[in-house]
Amino acid sequence: MDLKKAGEKLTRFEESTAQVSILIVTLIFYLLTKNAVFGVLVALEFIAFVAIEIQQGVQHHGVKYEIYDTLKSLGVAVLLWLSVSVLLGTSVPISAVVSCSMLPNLQRGDLTVIRGASSATLNAPQIELSPEDFVKLYSHEARVVSPDGTFAVNGSLFSYCQVYKYSDKVCTDFYSSPSLFIEQRGPLSFHYSKCERTVLGTSNSAQTPCLTSVTYKGQEFRPNMSNDIIVYQPNGGDLFSYTGDIIHRVFLKVKVGSSNFVLTKGDNNEVMDIQFYDYGRNLANTPVQEKNIKGANLFAIPYVGYFKLFISGFVDEPVYCNTNLLY
Repeated sequence: MDLKKAGEKLTRFEESTAQVSILIVTLIFYLLTKNAVFGVLVALEFIAFVAIEIQQGVQHHGVKYEIYDTLKSLGVAVLLWLSVSVLLGTSVPISAVVSCSMLPNLQRGDLTVIRGASSATLNAPQIELSPEDFVKLYSHEARVVSPDGTFAVNGSLFSYCQVYKYSDKVCTDFYSSPSLFIEQRGPLSFHYSKCERTVLGTSNSAQTPCLTSVTYKGQEFRPNMSNDIIVYQPNGGDLFSYTGDIIHRVFLKVKVGSSNFVLTKGDNNEVMDIQFYDYGRNLANTPVQEKNIKGANLFAIPYVGYFKLFISGFVDEPVYCNTNLLY
């Protein structure tokens, strides 16, 4: 093929809307099939189209001009980012939803716009704990009170039974009658009931134990969809720290002396974040420190976050993306 003609075709392609169209079509194929191959293709296409734009810039204007133009574009992007950060009061004004733990209120691939937030400005109930009681929330061990006696598990009875569901009679009883079990972590008591997990787009559903309330000094707190949704960075070494920032709803604010923390839960998760435990890696989650709160969700833009996810390598669809938990 004549190199000049090839270059002209590449120029016409770069100047047309074909690139955006191809990206959108590939993303639609991913959404329809949930095949990770299309997610990889979106990332590769995006990188390729950027490379084509740079190559065309070098060809038409020279290397120096393209370097200058690229630096100028980066400068404008950084300036825009800083301006939005100042306006919204957070260093991270946008984030992409990676998992399906917030269905149906936030979808995987949503791009969330975030405002700055502190414990004082977050909408959620608050409790006050002594340092001695609060330390107990960092323990991996939970005390379970059951009809057959008291015993200890790591994380929560729900996490334990995710592993030993078919080998421990306790788990059979738990799945059958979750309301008969009370889980205690320090001064907090966790109460379970049965919830329906429905398969989206069908009438199929299955019952599962789920957290329905937490009690503290006679006060009962239930999942509340009017509480704020936050973006937070998990503490180093936590189970969730290996998946990046987490976007979950505040369940409780916890004040310990002059320090503030929050306890969070995904709307589509059966238990709170501090109740998760990975028995294979011996990893748990700890209460979120106020300094790790990056902001609260203002609103979400559907699908746009997928581009960030795919470029970051999050192409496989996580669990629960085709189901929704109903209380």
